Amino acid sequence: MISPQAAQDREKISRQILGKGGDFPAYFKFYDDLARRNNDYHLTVSTSPCPLPVTNIDVLRAAKVITSNLSKTKKETEGQLRKDITSSSDSPDSRYHGNEPAAIGMAVEAMFMIDPAAKERHASDFRLGQHYRPSSWLPDETLASFVERIFPPSLVGSQEAVAAAAAAMEQGQHGALRARKLQKRLGARFRPTNNLAEHLLFDEQRNYLYIFHHVGFLKTQLARYEGGAVEALENIGLRESLEAGTLPPQLLVETLYSLQGVLFPSVDPASAQILDELIDKWRFDPECAEYDGMPQRSSNFRFIYWGERMAHLHQLMTRRPPRNKLERWFHSHSTEGNALLIALVALAISIVIGVVSIGLNIVQIWLTWMAWKYPSASSGGS
Repeated sequence: MISPQAAQDREKISRQILGKGGDFPAYFKFYDDLARRNNDYHLTVSTSPCPLPVTNIDVLRAAKVITSNLSKTKKETEGQLRKDITSSSDSPDSRYHGNEPAAIGMAVEAMFMIDPAAKERHASDFRLGQHYRPSSWLPDETLASFVERIFPPSLVGSQEAVAAAAAAMEQGQHGALRARKLQKRLGARFRPTNNLAEHLLFDEQRNYLYIFHHVGFLKTQLARYEGGAVEALENIGLRESLEAGTLPPQLLVETLYSLQGVLFPSVDPASAQILDELIDKWRFDPECAEYDGMPQRSSNFRFIYWGERMAHLHQLMTRRPPRNKLERWFHSHSTEGNALLIALVALAISIVIGVVSIGLNIVQIWLTWMAWKYPSASSGGS
């Protein structure tokens, strides 16, 4: 049971950041963890003077500063927030606040569900999936540039592979990438992520498929564009979306459809059962199983943001990766780079077998000749 003050704060956050009031348990579980992580960090880091903990007021103020100063860099945005705090009458200590960077970071995560300091939270050589490396919002970079960098609007990979995967998925209601088939074919184990940038990344070492599961967040963000055709959403630019406090609607639609239309469609009871287990065991957003707000895509709808990752999953399905040591050994010794070595080994084995066969034939002929030449010795021995 939350306190009346906490309930009021949640209502303010949901109305300003999510666009409408209401109960969003999965989102506020994430928000509470986010606040705890940031404030615990500041309590353990020794600075002088010590920065104050980030409050809900700080996060809401930072959200307004961010959307009103999109042309400014991260460093400039923090400076603007510091000015606003200094001149504000509700600041606990107008002489020094010190938590502007943390407040900006929390606001970005709360508004857009992306981690602006992801690179700092991992080792320098960390990699997830085929190409993904965590990125952070750089001090001399605008927010729009950062978002565009982690969500490139154009496909980086092979256009042919994406087109082939899309054509294959069109057959049978995207059946090629349903959760039950990914689980059976790849041994996929679905794991939740609160960072939208990690959506649909497949860790082939552990067979983890990371899924951004905050469907309630996606629906409330899309509700701001209610009445617009799905096809028209592709034309809404990044800056226009960020000014409204949302991500590009095309990205939101693709993410929602990849969850409810591709991985866990309601027409597939086996995949729906997997989703129910994920909600119970891994705390997936319960709204993942609510299909009423899923947009209906047309025949010319394109996966601009997630097309490459979906194509990669489709390629893995058509050529299942090795899942144990024996399969990995055969796989590593059957690539094009080892084809000549395998051919030479096979030739050597053939030569050895041939020499042995010739030797045995010679011995057999010699024994036959000796038996013919010395029949008495042969019969005497018997």
